[in-house]
Amino acid sequence: MLEEVLDIRSRSLGEDNAATSRTRSNLAVVLGVLGRNDEAQQILERELELQLAILGPDHPSTAGVRNSVARQLMRQKKHLEAVEQLREVLRVERLTHGDRELPAAATLHLVAVESSRGDDQAGAEAAIGEALAIRREKLGPDDPETLLSHYWLGQILGKQERWAEAVDVLADCYEAAVRAETSKYPIARESARLSAEYYESIGDAAAASRWRARMNEHS
Repeated sequence: MLEEVLDIRSRSLGEDNAATSRTRSNLAVVLGVLGRNDEAQQILERELELQLAILGPDHPSTAGVRNSVARQLMRQKKHLEAVEQLREVLRVERLTHGDRELPAAATLHLVAVESSRGDDQAGAEAAIGEALAIRREKLGPDDPETLLSHYWLGQILGKQERWAEAVDVLADCYEAAVRAETSKYPIARESARLSAEYYESIGDAAAASRWRARMNEHS
């Protein structure tokens, strides 16, 4: 149905019309949900091409389409390609909102996650550190979004086998999550789980056992 509407609007209103653009974006979302990822990607890339030509690379609407392209790449596990798009989104957000504002922090968090999944742990660590600093400043240390970035810092350090640093970060994250009694994300349980796993890697069975017990408290 949306494909027919898009065809009609493209012919009657033109490809660059706002209503055509909305239909194209909606169709891409539906196709992505249905698992028709290649088709969704093609539609989004065409939409981005048009936005770049009409509005330019620095317009927030262009960044919004680019963000959709990145999320479609994430669905396909094309992690580092998604990071390229997200970094351009981040550039525009900083132009629009400033360097140390929450929109930038949210995109930095995604950059970190996708970089880590693409095995760029150094890039992931830099991005998550910046995201965490902004969220601590703007939201406080016990906010669920801050805690999520805090947890990911510990995970990224662990992926680099920097066990001692990772367990210190995760211990702080666990205490903050318990203090906040947050239920939005299972931060306390997951921090305890990773701590147990990393202590096992270090060879400290007693510490691993203590953290497994804490994990079970939050099951």
